[in-house]
Amino acid sequence: MVRKNIIIFVCAIIVVSAFFYYIILLKPSVGHLYDGPYGKLNLQTSISNESRDITLYRITLQENDMIHYINGDPINKEGNVTSEADAPQVALKILEKYGGLPEGARLSRVETEYLEGFDTRTGQVIERIPDSTVLNYGRHLGEYIVVNGYIRMELGRNGELLNLRKVWRTVIPAGTMRVIPATEALNKIQRGEVLTDRPKCTCDLTVDKVQLAYLENDYNVSQEYLTPIWVFAGTLSSGDSYSYRVDATDPAYPFPHGNSGPESPGTQMVPGTYSSFSKELSGINTGPAETGNTS
Repeated sequence: MVRKNIIIFVCAIIVVSAFFYYIILLKPSVGHLYDGPYGKLNLQTSISNESRDITLYRITLQENDMIHYINGDPINKEGNVTSEADAPQVALKILEKYGGLPEGARLSRVETEYLEGFDTRTGQVIERIPDSTVLNYGRHLGEYIVVNGYIRMELGRNGELLNLRKVWRTVIPAGTMRVIPATEALNKIQRGEVLTDRPKCTCDLTVDKVQLAYLENDYNVSQEYLTPIWVFAGTLSSGDSYSYRVDATDPAYPFPHGNSGPESPGTQMVPGTYSSFSKELSGINTGPAETGNTS
């Protein structure tokens, strides 16, 4: 009987030791430094080691989902540019022509941009002329942001539209899918398996926000489904905002079909001037709209 109790006690110690080894050593800890592809990653928030199921969204392209319009010859060349106070209402009126403001759109930026004149001898700015008013809308699906899903508008004088860029594919729920835990996403970052362009500097990133999101491709790269991603967002040691994005798809639960390739011929484009454009609203921004005359 004593021998049996000893065996049970030893087994209990082994189980408890293994548990604490997992908690302390395997689960990422706040404040720990990890190797990243472009420098160290300083994790300043806790992350989960549990998988979860999220909604799978299938894309059904509609007219006005993709727009890249440039007004090469503005009519209004005199007067003041649209004010930051008036710009949101002007933008809503313009968007009526393109199907209106989509559901889940959040205004994240309203800002006047300037043309600057410099003193060639000193390099100092000697003149700032208002050039346009820029509005950015980010996309949300319920609690999740959609990285690269956005509307960007530039307004000139008297509310004239100068530039409109939109990547906002129509989606419908198509069941659920399993995603990897954030801890596995961190492992992928350490292996260099990221969906993020290289930052301007090779420097450390302090991560203070980790969240699950969806990724929408640029307009010239097709998708059948929005891609779930983990986003590790924070500040580089240079002071710039930056985020690592990692494919959150669980290999054991792949998409029903392929999820990349040339855009389908059914994509509708608005007449205008077209060229590939950068992913301008790819950062994490769920706060209220920013206003201010900065450049």
